[in-house]
Amino acid sequence: MYALISGQAAKAAFAYGDNYKVISADTSDHCYETSLANANYVFSGASDINQIEVSSEEEGLCYLKNAVEADRALILILMLLDPEEDTEIKKETAEILNDFLEDEHTRTFVSNQLFSAPSSDLTDINAAKKLSTEHKKLLTWLIELDNCQEAIKKIRTTWDFLSSSLFKNSEDKDLAESILIDRGAFYQISTALNKNDSRLFNSAKFWIFATPELQKINNYRKILSEWLTPLSEELSNPIPKPVIRPESEKRKKKTKLSKPKNISNHKMFERVNSQIEEIKRLLRMKDTNKARRYANELSKAQIQNDNKDLAPISLCNIASYSLDVFQPSFSLEMLKKAIQINNQDGWCWGQLADAYIHLERYDDAENALEEAVKWGAAHFGLNGLARIYRHKGLLSDAKETFEKAILEFADNQDVWNSFCGLGEVLHELGEHNKAISLLNDTIEKYPSQSKAHTSLGHILKDLGQFEEAIQIFKNAIQNIEPTAIAYVGLIHSYKEIGDLDKALETAKEFKSSFSIESSAWREYGDCLLLKKKYSHALKTYSQMIEEHPYDYTGIRGKADTYWSMGKLDLAEKAFDEGIKSFDNTVSLQLKRANLYKETGKLELSLKSFSEIVNSYPTVVSAKFGQAEAFKKLGYFDKAIEIYKTIDDERASHYKNTSIAAIYVAQGNYADALKTIQPGEPKTKSDWVAEHIRGMALLKSKKIKDAVELFESAISKIPFKDQKAYFQSALIVAKLRNRDLDDIINYLPKEQNDVTNIIKLHVYGYLNENSLAQEVYNSLQAHCVEYMMPLRDELGAQLKLNDNRTKHDREWLFEQECNVIALGITSIAA
Repeated sequence: MYALISGQAAKAAFAYGDNYKVISADTSDHCYETSLANANYVFSGASDINQIEVSSEEEGLCYLKNAVEADRALILILMLLDPEEDTEIKKETAEILNDFLEDEHTRTFVSNQLFSAPSSDLTDINAAKKLSTEHKKLLTWLIELDNCQEAIKKIRTTWDFLSSSLFKNSEDKDLAESILIDRGAFYQISTALNKNDSRLFNSAKFWIFATPELQKINNYRKILSEWLTPLSEELSNPIPKPVIRPESEKRKKKTKLSKPKNISNHKMFERVNSQIEEIKRLLRMKDTNKARRYANELSKAQIQNDNKDLAPISLCNIASYSLDVFQPSFSLEMLKKAIQINNQDGWCWGQLADAYIHLERYDDAENALEEAVKWGAAHFGLNGLARIYRHKGLLSDAKETFEKAILEFADNQDVWNSFCGLGEVLHELGEHNKAISLLNDTIEKYPSQSKAHTSLGHILKDLGQFEEAIQIFKNAIQNIEPTAIAYVGLIHSYKEIGDLDKALETAKEFKSSFSIESSAWREYGDCLLLKKKYSHALKTYSQMIEEHPYDYTGIRGKADTYWSMGKLDLAEKAFDEGIKSFDNTVSLQLKRANLYKETGKLELSLKSFSEIVNSYPTVVSAKFGQAEAFKKLGYFDKAIEIYKTIDDERASHYKNTSIAAIYVAQGNYADALKTIQPGEPKTKSDWVAEHIRGMALLKSKKIKDAVELFESAISKIPFKDQKAYFQSALIVAKLRNRDLDDIINYLPKEQNDVTNIIKLHVYGYLNENSLAQEVYNSLQAHCVEYMMPLRDELGAQLKLNDNRTKHDREWLFEQECNVIALGITSIAA
């Protein structure tokens, strides 16, 4: 059988037909099955994956043990050599390393890596030697490393300065270097030069030329000759020619050669002083100071070694990852450094524009895109401009720009990206059929582009076509590329249809395959929370915070869990701690303000939303929250005034339905109907508009028409959370007509202030006194400001409190209509 082995990921995957059995080195008793398509995600982006033929799982696990120990030893050596690391930690590290280096495979592996490039300013071999005086094996190895530095520098310089014409392309040179490092060529040659041993050099040279992997590289003989010949001239004694002995003088005893171990193709630490993966790890741990030092050393080394063109690429790589781990300022810093090195690189300018977009510095982003176009990245520039328009809510401009990109760059290999962007914008503009048709055509033309599939899936999900969306996402994961976006879309689709078991199962698979992605942990925790597995959810969020401290959503998850458990003090405390711990905390501030709003602290909620609006004027959700707070306090005109200040086209439907709902509550039915768009409902916002249309009919006493609309909607609407509001409205209409025969069948299962008000009325009139009392007590504990008069009047009429009744049936009808009309817009976003 064959096995995939990775020491970095500490996992082995054994091939059984089309499936792979994955076993972790840390928990070898735990295993699961996956497909080959998921291999990269199973190994969490590890760069040392090897395919090895083994006779059994036991043999494969031995290979895995060797690979893991070698990888751990390499990381520990880097810690020991790091002058910034804590001394006590380094002392413990030295003791552990001495044991590791007892193993020949581990010792050879780390030597192959660290003898491939000279030590930099980021390493301190002398200090490491002083800490290792009691550890003989480690000390001997460090002395050898120190003594070979001059030889290593010569070997590395000679390799780096080889003419590019020797290689078919830069990838060939990278591949050759990787093979030479992993096979120990750098280590063997540096040892020979350090010892000034021509025989050892000659032996190493012969062995290098005989390496099978190198023979696959075009022009390999000339490459090796150009590299090794100048080095041989460094030796003071000439390399002797081999003596051909007569057959009779040959030794009769044959030397038994052991098969060389070739477990790892480790690339993570090719250059000790310049490892991008280590920088990424530091960024994940929020250690930007050390990440900055390593990044500076990386670019410095590449420039010194005449790899100036590679330095900006490496910095852009780091910058792109910085955005993934919520470090846009660090990304901006890296990109500016990349452009200082090469200000004529269109790709670098494009990446800089991306960073500015994340920071909402749109003018700077547009300037960067102009430079990108100037230096050859014209399609990227036009696509980027369309994205800026979309971020700013200028959807018509975004549409026009995407169309221009498609027209002008029809033959560009990345034009599929423009098609996807255009499809998403068409959907946001309400042109759903055009969007679906365009994305289907894009998938047909570019079937391997996962983004086209997931964009279509998300549109179908937004339109309530959940089964179709689920099939799209599943196909993308299983047959195209198992991306995080596809997993999130699938999980949310299962949530929408109420299949929380499938959502949790998919989230678990997502976390297993994408453990390095914080979003995978978040989705798993969110599913546990919906399943009301609170202790498990809290544990998952805590692990997420520990593994991914850069992502504030772990703290948000803990706060949400406490909120759901009714532990509001702990929820508020968690939000407060998160806001203090992160630089850009607008999302946590919004969640805390919503906590205040939903728990009746309306004045505090209004104050919080207003502060966010002042600090982040472009954050549309803050303005909506501010308007919602005014609405819940009963200040309807002020709420409308704020809604009207929102000019983001993406939010136009929600804005208009929110205003229309208030108009209905105020009895202004004509303006309410003018504000919302007519047409068959498809999206959530469309169904909210349909609901408000029905409430306008109901309040204007067109009961029969309203009932027909509500009954039709209940039978068609795909969104479970909104269906409850149509059910509540139908109940109010039936109560108005004293039609109580089947009214109990329409009671929604959802629990919120609106549904509880309606349930209170129904239970009371059906003489279900204990149920009515239970709901009334719940409303006593929590009820928004403008619903309190209705709650108290129902309590009085049903003799659930000591108040005297003040109003008649007509007043109850009007108030219940208002409560439902205003309530549904709170879930429309």
